[in-house]
Amino acid sequence: AERRTQLPVDAILSILFGTAAGLSHAHERTGNDGKPLGIVHRDISPSNLMVSYDGHVKVVDFGVAKAQMVGRPETQAGEIKGKVGYLSPEQCRLQKLDARSDLYSLGVVAWEMLTGKRLWKRESAFGTMAAIATEDVPLASEYREDLWREVDALVSKLLATEVRERYQSAREVLQAIELVSTTTRSNTSPSQLARLMREMFGAPIEPWLAHRETVNVTATPIPGDLDTHDEDPSIDTVEHKLTTVFSVASFAPEDVSTRTNLPQFDRFATPTGEVPFDRPVSHSDATRE
Repeated sequence: AERRTQLPVDAILSILFGTAAGLSHAHERTGNDGKPLGIVHRDISPSNLMVSYDGHVKVVDFGVAKAQMVGRPETQAGEIKGKVGYLSPEQCRLQKLDARSDLYSLGVVAWEMLTGKRLWKRESAFGTMAAIATEDVPLASEYREDLWREVDALVSKLLATEVRERYQSAREVLQAIELVSTTTRSNTSPSQLARLMREMFGAPIEPWLAHRETVNVTATPIPGDLDTHDEDPSIDTVEHKLTTVFSVASFAPEDVSTRTNLPQFDRFATPTGEVPFDRPVSHSDATRE
């Protein structure tokens, strides 16, 4: 059965802080010329935020990220990237995007973690996008009574429909979360989040202990034409056969590791007779039959 647990506000603030830190790192990247790359993730959603057992948050899957780089075209008109329920209003309106679009998506994730409900989910993708672009966002405190007003205000600003009314950078979000944590005396440390992970999912299982299956190793019998033990059990089959093969050529097995660009030697029939071993085979010779 599915287990639904209401996350502590402290833990949610910790997840938001870790995500904002990851976004800040991406948004502020610069190229070799020192100019901002203009990276926008465009798909901030629960499935792309990973919490490790040591309490650290990772922003993953930059597969649809956009960078404003020289020689790289912008997203084509009419093309939308990201999960519909976590799109920003400007994504739904097919407007130009910047880092603030990711902050709106982070606000959707925050609202849903706090309330345990979906914020934007309509009967169709078009209906969902229309709601994102036009409808007001209800306060998270309407669905959770123990929510501090400072957290309510933080999430509401992330979810501002108009870009200019939101936080203008992920760094601003980090500063806001720090202020809220101080004001509410919230514990947003990684160790607190690590304890929650163990309470919810138990101790981590090391990869090398995850599968303790018995491995059966089988060997394929040596084909009869290679097996010489019946002739002389003292002969090592593989070594004997290799020695036999190499003895036909004009160099010994021990020479193989020290010789490079070796000519291809062979013997084949031609209209004028056989080509001897002491002459490399040419492509013209090889085509004669």
